[in-house]
Amino acid sequence: MFYKLVGRTLPGWFPYNSLHLMQPMYTRKKNEQIAKQLGQFSLYSTADPAPPPRPVVVTKNSVLRKVLADQITFLVPIGKALEALFPGKRNFSNYMLAGDAAVNTTQRNIVGDILYGSKDLKPVLSGFLSKYGAECLSTESLNMAKGLDQIDIIRE
Repeated sequence: MFYKLVGRTLPGWFPYNSLHLMQPMYTRKKNEQIAKQLGQFSLYSTADPAPPPRPVVVTKNSVLRKVLADQITFLVPIGKALEALFPGKRNFSNYMLAGDAAVNTTQRNIVGDILYGSKDLKPVLSGFLSKYGAECLSTESLNMAKGLDQIDIIRE
């Protein structure tokens, strides 16, 4: 379980399939030797740890729409991980959420149209959630001072 401690302490520093993260108490050479003896060396990455990329916060709707529409620069992030789970056995890019091709966009749009096909559904659902959420917040809030309320979100 030590690998979980290291992975959670340094999130994003190691590839998900890092050989060195799986056996952090062995040297690089010994890790590789053990993995080769077990015939599982090809399943692991021997890449050195590196700082994770800094997240970019998008705050404008127009920029978000451009990012989501650009399927060449911004790929579906789950694609590589799915391919690595079953290397050479299955092509997950054919599945709706895992691909970046035009056919995947068409599939996502079809599902979106089915789920949100009713023009009335979005406003009704949004209105309900806004009203219910506001009621819950006002019922459960503790007024500390003017303009300062507190709510215990983990109580129940």
